[in-house]
Amino acid sequence: MGKPLHIIILAAGDGTRMKSRLPKVLQPLAGTPMLAHVLHTARELEPASIHVVCNPADREALAGLLPDAAVAVDQAERLGTGHAVLQALPGIPPEAGVLILYGDTPLVPAGLLRELVGAGQDRLAILTMEPEFPDGYGRVIRDPQGRVDRIVEERDASDDQKAIREVNSGILFAPCGDLLRWLGEVGNANSQGEYYLTDVVAAARREGTGIGSLRAPDASLLEGANDRRRPSGLAAGD
Repeated sequence: MGKPLHIIILAAGDGTRMKSRLPKVLQPLAGTPMLAHVLHTARELEPASIHVVCNPADREALAGLLPDAAVAVDQAERLGTGHAVLQALPGIPPEAGVLILYGDTPLVPAGLLRELVGAGQDRLAILTMEPEFPDGYGRVIRDPQGRVDRIVEERDASDDQKAIREVNSGILFAPCGDLLRWLGEVGNANSQGEYYLTDVVAAARREGTGIGSLRAPDASLLEGANDRRRPSGLAAGD
């Protein structure tokens, strides 16, 4: 039997590019808030719990969407995706498996997420893709043997790294205890001064941990919303 599954949904982004007073994750898609689509998919996986990391100012607006198995977790300061995950981890048992999703990425099918969890179980596993236009996404850096080595955000990437077409979707699975330890090693020495969740990949590699990866067959399913008209490669939380 695998680890009990807990899901964290990152939903604290300010969404300034939406040019709307409505929180980004509550913007409608096919008449339903984006976050509601993500919650529906999360529930299909039958997790032990769902933790929605939100801006405290949006907590009341989000409350009506949360199912019984979900709890809202405040991220008072937006210090990056790694910092956001750290707000939720204290409420998850260390022996659990953790799946990270995003409130502004509503089209990911449950079947693909099940495959990712299966690729993880006792190790870190990331979901990657090859979009037609990789601009804005973190590039997946592999070693000469083809193993995942690290992820470099585009803002910090060299020209050669920007030429890489395989990119990080942001969605990942990891054992809770390991994830907490790796995040403790993550710093904010980058162009944004933020704690990137993606830096746990390099932390895992430093330990000699094998990293699983699953490449999505259709990158369009993993595109996040950037404004009210079109998707974008910009990471959740922008």
